Amino acid sequence: MEPVESKGKMPFAVVILITVLSLALSDLPLFSVIYSPIEYFTTALHEIGHALACSATGGSVSGLTIVSDGAGHGGLTFCNGGMPFVFAQTGYLGTTFFGCLLLYLGRRESLTRPLLVGLAVLLIFSVFFYMMPTLTMPRYAQQGMLSMVVGGLMAAALLAAARFLPLKAASFLLAFLAVQTALNALYDILVLAQISLGLHGQSSFTDATNMASDTGIPAFFWSLFWGLSSIAMLFLTVKAAYWRRD
Repeated sequence: MEPVESKGKMPFAVVILITVLSLALSDLPLFSVIYSPIEYFTTALHEIGHALACSATGGSVSGLTIVSDGAGHGGLTFCNGGMPFVFAQTGYLGTTFFGCLLLYLGRRESLTRPLLVGLAVLLIFSVFFYMMPTLTMPRYAQQGMLSMVVGGLMAAALLAAARFLPLKAASFLLAFLAVQTALNALYDILVLAQISLGLHGQSSFTDATNMASDTGIPAFFWSLFWGLSSIAMLFLTVKAAYWRRD
C-alpha cells in the first residue's frame, strides 16, 4: 500500500504533522489557550450529534448547551421522546463521525470552503433551533445564552475563514479541525472510561451511565465500545482517504 498523493489533495504528511504536534504540545499553556475554542467546537459537535439523532428518531429537542454547567458536563442536550438507545450513543460516536467526515472530504482542496460554510450553517441552525429554546429553562437559561454567543462566534469565524483565508491556509485549518475533533473524541472517551471505573471525578450522569440505566449493561462497556468503534472509524477513514493498493 502507498499514500495517495495528487494535485488538489491535502498531503497525508500534513495530517500526520498536525496529529504529532497536537499530541506533543497539548500540555503547553500557550496551546491550551489556542485549544480552548476547539473544545467548544468539539463540544458543539457532540451535542449536535445527540440532537440530530433525537430529531431523526421522532423526538424533539427542548434545549442544548455547549458551555459547562459546573457539574462536570461540557454541554447538555435535552431530548424528549425519540429513541434514547440511538441518540445517547451519537454524542461521542457523532463527534468521531464528524471528524472522519472532515478528514475524508477535506482532503480535497476544492471542498474546503464549502465544508467551512457547511459547518457554520450547522452551528447557526443549532443556535436558533436547539440552543435558543434553552432560554425558556430557568435553570439553564444563562448557559443557553452563553452557548448562543459562543456558537454564533464560531459560525462567524468559520464563515470569515471560508471567505478571506487563502485556499492553502483554509485547507490547513480544516485539517486541523478534523484532527482535533477526532483526537478530542478519543480523549473524552478515555476520560469517560475512567469515570465509569471510578478513577476520575464523577459527574452526576454521563452518556455511558445513561446507556447503562437503559440497557442494564455496565457503563464501562459502552465507554470501551465507543472507544474501539471510534478507532475503527478513524482507521477506515484514513485508509479510504489516503491509502490505496497497487
